[in-house]
Amino acid sequence: MPWHFKGKKVIQVKSAYKVNSGQLARAGALISIDLDDEPEDLVLYAFYSGRKYPLEKVRVFLEYLQSALVKYGINQ
Repeated sequence: MPWHFKGKKVIQVKSAYKVNSGQLARAGALISIDLDDEPEDLVLYAFYSGRKYPLEKVRVFLEYLQSALVKYGINQ
């Protein structure tokens, strides 16, 4: 996946690192990389089955996710 920055700048990134597990993705240490350009805003969508109102467990998960994003300053 390319990296998208504000101002329509796109950088193609070659990476052999790919995981489909949240547990594995958080393992190890992250390093900060100073960038000259500001990254595009992250957009997350949550989909649930076609019920008029989501199940209680789905609603609680979405509330938790939103509060976690606010806690880390991601939800602005």
